[in-house]
Amino acid sequence: MDHDQQEQIALHRWAVIAEAAGQDLTARERGALVRQIAGRPHAHPDGSPRTYSRQTIDRWLRAWRQGGLDALRPAERSDTGVVRGHPELFAEASALRLELPGRSAAQIASILYHRHGIKVSERRDFWEAGARCLFGTVHLDMRRRDAFSANFEYTSIADLVLCRLASSVPHRVALTDTAARQLGRNFVKAILQIDGCSVLSQNGRTTALRAGEWSVYDFEQPYSVEVPKSAELCILLIPRDKVLTGDFDLGNFALRRFSGRRGLGKLIWSLALATFDQVPEIQDRSSRDVADILVQMIRMALVDSSEGHAWVDSKEALRQRVKLYIARHLADADLSITKLAGVTQCSKRYLHMVFQPEQISISDYILKLRLDRCREDLLNPACAQRSITDIAYSWGFNNSNHFSRCFKQTFGVCPRHMRNAFTAWSADRPEDSLKMPRPQLPAALLLPALPDPKKLP
Repeated sequence: MDHDQQEQIALHRWAVIAEAAGQDLTARERGALVRQIAGRPHAHPDGSPRTYSRQTIDRWLRAWRQGGLDALRPAERSDTGVVRGHPELFAEASALRLELPGRSAAQIASILYHRHGIKVSERRDFWEAGARCLFGTVHLDMRRRDAFSANFEYTSIADLVLCRLASSVPHRVALTDTAARQLGRNFVKAILQIDGCSVLSQNGRTTALRAGEWSVYDFEQPYSVEVPKSAELCILLIPRDKVLTGDFDLGNFALRRFSGRRGLGKLIWSLALATFDQVPEIQDRSSRDVADILVQMIRMALVDSSEGHAWVDSKEALRQRVKLYIARHLADADLSITKLAGVTQCSKRYLHMVFQPEQISISDYILKLRLDRCREDLLNPACAQRSITDIAYSWGFNNSNHFSRCFKQTFGVCPRHMRNAFTAWSADRPEDSLKMPRPQLPAALLLPALPDPKKLP
């Protein structure tokens, strides 16, 4: 970096902190100004919008008071002129992580060293590369000069992704507005604080999670997670349409703290951690039910926490319990509005009224879920030896002609044609070069190019 560039950055930093640098400001006034500065983007000399944390702004203020404008110049790196990164290896690092999710960053770095003879950072760079396939392009900001150290593992069950992250050094992870727009993944993110503390921020709201607490926030909006010291987290990526249905607004719940030590929260906590450990032992046939139960429990916890608020009432709670019962008994051929009325001790008319916000009848909702499950099994290589009739009957259908007719009306292609076409397509897809073993990520994360069933040849 030449002298002119250093001066431009120093002037940029001064422009950022100028309004909070007044000598006549009280500590309270300065703190309020710093929060405002941190809450808006600033045009960097390279033309890109940048946001800065309160800690960074405070550090610049201290530097300016001690040394004026010169103290705001970026310091020269001790390793200037030395190649520090190898971006061309990040894709290979991601592939190695996908090939075996249990590989540590140190193991990946060792493999790349023996393949290419290049010593690379085995912590920060490859943690970011490994996390990119799940969380998009997040920015990692170190709070101290300590070497970054973290352990990151993930797995999936049905369309639910579970991750465990342990870090021993303070850091901050942020998803910028630009990265969020490019992400294009319809998920809600839940964080279970196993150990330590984390500070979550999104849309001007901030909350601090302590060990034994959990929260949710929007995966499609910019956010930041600050880890002030060592911490361990369990992270869940939940399909957005599984949480936000009807008039359910995530904004009413985002970054609220929930206890994982009692009641429904404790059940969620135990099931989430046990599911992460037991995924290899859970049969494909049961994986969907386990994922649905976990997601519906999280949704019910959100609903239950809203008692006394006008935007969620008893009808909403009943609707979620009916949906959970349907998900758990989908394979029952006798599942119907009549049976649900008996289970809930409500009239059929009242249940229809409760379900109106879904803009679909209960019978059509059951049919839609059954067809979705059948479609997933038809496209699942593990079910390749099962007949189409067996798959249909296993999800509650009792007439193969009725199943085929409903399937074609919904997806625009008959079941057999979809299975054959998808088998041929998947045999030639480039993702096979990764030779990814189970567990695989949901198609919404891993295969954005999955073809529309209606457009299959």
